[in-house]
Amino acid sequence: MPRRSARGKGADKMTLRQQAQSIWRVAKLSFKVAPGAVLFKLSGAIIEAVLPLAKAFFAALTTTALVEAYNGSEAAQQSVFLYVVITAALGLISMAWRSVDRYIQESMRYRIESKVSDIMYEQFLGLDFWRYDDKETADLYDKAQKFAQFFAWI
Repeated sequence: MPRRSARGKGADKMTLRQQAQSIWRVAKLSFKVAPGAVLFKLSGAIIEAVLPLAKAFFAALTTTALVEAYNGSEAAQQSVFLYVVITAALGLISMAWRSVDRYIQESMRYRIESKVSDIMYEQFLGLDFWRYDDKETADLYDKAQKFAQFFAWI
């Protein structure tokens, strides 16, 4: 006779500690599966924080130089072109970075999703034979497969 789970109503809720442990496992698995992509994403967080600030800074310098050039400053007239070029270059870098970042993110998501699915399948194969026909086991496996897809997004 199949065994029943001892899960209660509140068993689906994770404690803060369990959530932190889960996030740590996600991070470790992600780094194991795609270390280059993880490092790229970490450096990308810094770049994505700095690029908008740099664009805003040079846009402000451009505006200030335009006003000074309009008022007749020779030095400002020469600076305007440089600031416009730098601001435009930063915009292009930002756009290119987002494209590469999306590609890396999708590649990383696919690799992690595949690895989690493989781990789940190996665990499923290790179950007692009677569990393959157990409705609760099948439901749990379906939930786990859905989580595997979500896991990669984390």
